[in-house]
Amino acid sequence: MKLYGYFILPYTQFELSHRQLVNIERSMATRRTVRTVMADVYFRVLLYIVQNADKDIIRDDEIVATVWGPNAPEKIFRELNSIIDDLLIMLAPIGADNYPLITRVGNEGYKIKSDMIEPLYSQSPACAA
Repeated sequence: MKLYGYFILPYTQFELSHRQLVNIERSMATRRTVRTVMADVYFRVLLYIVQNADKDIIRDDEIVATVWGPNAPEKIFRELNSIIDDLLIMLAPIGADNYPLITRVGNEGYKIKSDMIEPLYSQSPACAA
């Protein structure tokens, strides 16, 4: 079995290979595809957060170190909250606007509602029945 993505909230599918968020209860018109350079940052931040949903706090420095690496611009720590806000705006049209998925924890980092995240797996051709 291969990790395909994550099921987020009641209706959102986060597809890793296609880098897109899909509301599975709405039409194809609501599909949000992540393709631009800036969007790649949003994709990597969201991926890191959902992969670490079981943590009590996902620390700012962990996110920055993983997404930007050791050469991250110092101002990125100030911009991280804006990036998270933009992610929440991105999630809103596909059904995430009424659910507190990601919340800020003081000045330390973020908490994601882990009970709203479920890994999705696909069967490899070798495993198909």
